[in-house]
Amino acid sequence: KRKVVSLKLYSDDYKKADETAYLVYSDKELKYAGEYTYNLEDRWLSGNKRAKTNYSNHHKNDKIKKELDSGKEVSLWLAVSPYCTVKGKEINIGKSIEQEILRDSNPEWNTRNTNNGAKNWRSKNCIRLDEFKNL
Repeated sequence: KRKVVSLKLYSDDYKKADETAYLVYSDKELKYAGEYTYNLEDRWLSGNKRAKTNYSNHHKNDKIKKELDSGKEVSLWLAVSPYCTVKGKEINIGKSIEQEILRDSNPEWNTRNTNNGAKNWRSKNCIRLDEFKNL
């Protein structure tokens, strides 16, 4: 059975936060990196709109609840401006931001794309995004 977690947002306006990358911390330790399409409410929230409850509807709820029950502070951070401009067109690069964080940090709760074959292939065939400035 899924555990119930309620999110406390600084403002209900954050429910409409456009697609972006996000990080989940437990105390000061990065536990999960992700990205979503549409808005925060669509990816993270469910609940009673009349009662204005913000119940988390995320696949890591059990892990989040376990951290909270152990007395840790769990926080959700959003990338504020995940955009770049190419040929005059603004492009959302939230997925690329997520992948860069996964590559560099390997957060504990991220379990996809963690096999060594993929990591080895990337290390031989890919250039880190932050190294492009040096080319």
